[in-house]
Amino acid sequence: MCSFFLVKLWEFIVSAAYIPYIKTTYFHLALVTFKMSAATRQKYSLYLLGASESEIRGSKLPSNSQILKVFFYYHVILKQTIRKASTAAVEAAIPFWKQARIPIRAKKHLITKVEKLHEKWKTLKKTRNRQEKKQRYDEANFLKYLDNLIDMAAQDALQVMKIEEDKQFLLAQWEEGRRGSMGGVDKTVANKEKGLKTGNFLKQTTI
Repeated sequence: MCSFFLVKLWEFIVSAAYIPYIKTTYFHLALVTFKMSAATRQKYSLYLLGASESEIRGSKLPSNSQILKVFFYYHVILKQTIRKASTAAVEAAIPFWKQARIPIRAKKHLITKVEKLHEKWKTLKKTRNRQEKKQRYDEANFLKYLDNLIDMAAQDALQVMKIEEDKQFLLAQWEEGRRGSMGGVDKTVANKEKGLKTGNFLKQTTI
């Protein structure tokens, strides 16, 4: 019995001796984790865009900025190819156009559109260290362009669409800054569309 207590006492002494070491190790690991997180945030802070996004949020049709952020999430964070990342970005945007009941172009054309947008961003990034007025001018224009609509509408969208409110919403979204938003369910408009079984998103084009 005496030896049992002696063993327990020895274990306590050893554990107590290691407490400062354990605390130091824990603090060191926490500090390393924090530094790695900070480095990751800095690494993936995108030129003229900020952080990437895994999905598109909001009540408007997606902007150039939103689709580029999703593209970079798949391309940089998930290490997917440009084609796969572009496809994922397009697929993230399509539901918004479906909710607004606006006809869109073929998927392959939309993917090409995203890839061209990425090339435009990439070209501007290459010259970002230039102190010329033209560089600052181009960056300012691109920032405005980023907030505008990533236009996925079919060429004959306005001719194909039957509800006037839907047309006015698209026209408003084409404006600089994408005027308007999609709100709650508008049953009155829904009743105007033949064969529609669910409500339509209320278009608010005066904001």
